[in-house]
Amino acid sequence: MAYTLREKALPRHHARHPSLPYQITFAVVALGLLGLALFCTFTYWAMLRVDANAAAREKTLISRAIDERIDTVRREQQKVTVGDDVFYLTMLGDTAWMTENIGAWMYSSYGHEQGYVLDDRNTVIYAMRQGETVSPARFDEVSGRILPLVRRVRQLASEDAAAGNLGLGDVMTIDGRPSIVTVKPIVPGVDPETSVPGDAFLHVAVKHVDNAFFASLGERYLVANVRFRPRETMLDGQNAVPIAGRSAWHLGYVAWDRERPGLQLIQEAAPGLATALLVVATLVALLLQRIRRAAAQVHESENRAHHLAYHDALTGLPNRSLLRSHLERSLNTWSDADPVLALHYIDLDRFKNVNDTLGHPAGDELIRAVARRLCAIVGENDMVARLGGDEFAIVQVRVTGRADVERLADAVMRSMTQPFDLLGNQVFVGASAGIAIASETASERADLSRKADIALYEAKGAGKGQYCVFYPELDDAVHEKQAIERDLRVALTDDRGLHLVYQPIYALDKQTILGAEALVRWDHPVRGLLSPALFVPVAEERGLIQQLGSWVLREACETVKTLDLPWVAVNVSAIQFRDPTFTRQVLDLLHELDLDPTRLQLEITEGLLLDLTDEVREALAALRLAGIKIALDDFGTGYSSLQYLHRCVVDKIKIDRSFVQRLRHSREGDAIVRAILDLAHGLDLTVTAEGVETVEQHKALTEFGCSELQGFLLSKPLEVRTLQAKIIISQPANRYVPSSEPAQYREIA
Repeated sequence: MAYTLREKALPRHHARHPSLPYQITFAVVALGLLGLALFCTFTYWAMLRVDANAAAREKTLISRAIDERIDTVRREQQKVTVGDDVFYLTMLGDTAWMTENIGAWMYSSYGHEQGYVLDDRNTVIYAMRQGETVSPARFDEVSGRILPLVRRVRQLASEDAAAGNLGLGDVMTIDGRPSIVTVKPIVPGVDPETSVPGDAFLHVAVKHVDNAFFASLGERYLVANVRFRPRETMLDGQNAVPIAGRSAWHLGYVAWDRERPGLQLIQEAAPGLATALLVVATLVALLLQRIRRAAAQVHESENRAHHLAYHDALTGLPNRSLLRSHLERSLNTWSDADPVLALHYIDLDRFKNVNDTLGHPAGDELIRAVARRLCAIVGENDMVARLGGDEFAIVQVRVTGRADVERLADAVMRSMTQPFDLLGNQVFVGASAGIAIASETASERADLSRKADIALYEAKGAGKGQYCVFYPELDDAVHEKQAIERDLRVALTDDRGLHLVYQPIYALDKQTILGAEALVRWDHPVRGLLSPALFVPVAEERGLIQQLGSWVLREACETVKTLDLPWVAVNVSAIQFRDPTFTRQVLDLLHELDLDPTRLQLEITEGLLLDLTDEVREALAALRLAGIKIALDDFGTGYSSLQYLHRCVVDKIKIDRSFVQRLRHSREGDAIVRAILDLAHGLDLTVTAEGVETVEQHKALTEFGCSELQGFLLSKPLEVRTLQAKIIISQPANRYVPSSEPAQYREIA
């Protein structure tokens, strides 16, 4: 059955499911439990994260404390390794001096348990343990651990004396106890780098690390019960930092009692959280009762909301969403053996005029009337949908061939040509239609819609009140436009291929060049020279005309500034004129180039006058006030030329070549041109005759009093150099003399 204004396109839902309140209750309770579970999970996760962050902070503090302790021992060692006395007396091997000033002093001042002085061959010349001087042979007990560090210091000193003087420190096991061992070169105090770094005497300091040291770390960094634990006594899960030297030798662990701020926070907040959860549960129970009462109302409105989501509010017809899903289902179940399926796109021809003249209520009534007529025409299995605005669609199914599709299209066209009674007014609109047939052009919804849209565009371009059935060549035309658009964008970006030629406009003597019209040409890298009739419409359709027009305007103004040419005329699209910034762009360009506005003429078409808004009229007035002349191109080809001429102030009209071609062929042709000239003279307008190709036409135009001539009889469009040559050999009166008066565009705001 056809989708009419009163019928629903989707099945109704049942009025109310009896178990819906219980379903809502179950859903709310389930969501509440889920929320509680998520809350508990998040709280537990947050607790673990806080505790983990605290543990990481403690580990960082302990590790940093050990590193700082090594640096401290090195700074303490600095006291006995830098100075002239220590340098020269150790070089002399003064054991008594080293006993008093190195061994005993480092033990008593800083608690270094062991100290050794090594000569340039790593031979021990002094040894100290627990503040007492001992035999150098005692170094053999620890040399296996210390000598690798000694060699690294000498290597570092050989590579960089300044860096080697800093020495190195490490942790290792000395006498079965974890110890800090540092090695520093003994250098003079005046200029430490004067010594030979690799041969320097070295001082080795050993300081055991005991639990008292670790306890002091805990007090300093507020970490509880810091202690050393051997590897064998360490248990999994304890909070600890391993102690390992540069040789990766694992000495043991620094352990401490772990702080648990996250757990403490949860324990303290638990009573408050429990109370809050109880309050929330009570509120949810109260709200649940209200929700259950509202459930019936919500469910009753569901059908209406669902209907509005898939239907047009004004007509009740299926909307674009429902059309898309219906077409998708129809195509999914359609096969080559089935009857033809066709998609019709319909667009009203003069809907905007109805809205503008009779108002929007009349426009709404027109849309409803069109919907009723379409529903009355289609078959019972077809769908009529409104896509929006004045656009409709028909999905035609179960037809046996192309003839049935065209029969429906003819019926739609006839129906739309019949008058509509709108609020006491009789209105004629008409329609255009594009049709895509699934069995011939497409089997997917998107492709079928695209091709119906292409056919509609073709029908509207061919004139009012027509329909077009898609054929493959239309797709080729679309691809051709896409290719031209793509290449034109590249040409405009790279500024290659596009150039201007100039067709001179002559006085009646056929010698004096009064000006020239700038004409754009495109030397395509593959297609060769393209006519503007091919790419300018594409530029207008695909949104490139403003960019192309700006390029043409700048190019023409820059060229005329270099020529002895009174003025240059540039064609301007109606789309450019409707841009509110167009006037400002033109005046800014003239100001930038310091070009007299009287040397620029802008040519507009009658299409701009058909929709003469206040903004366009103000733009024309501002340009003329600045000194730019406005010419009406192709005059006489539009049905409204005389009607709108008096409403728009222009300086010139250009007689279309179709009228010039009729001169001397019939009295009617001569009469039309004479009438146009008489009208122009009466309105004090300059007239240019286009397309002058024969001597007879020139004589007639001279006789009728036409002041400007343009055409192949006089000159074809010329390159800049050729035009300049023609200007030079033309009459001297043609030479352009700049005005001494200031350009008016400077005063235009």
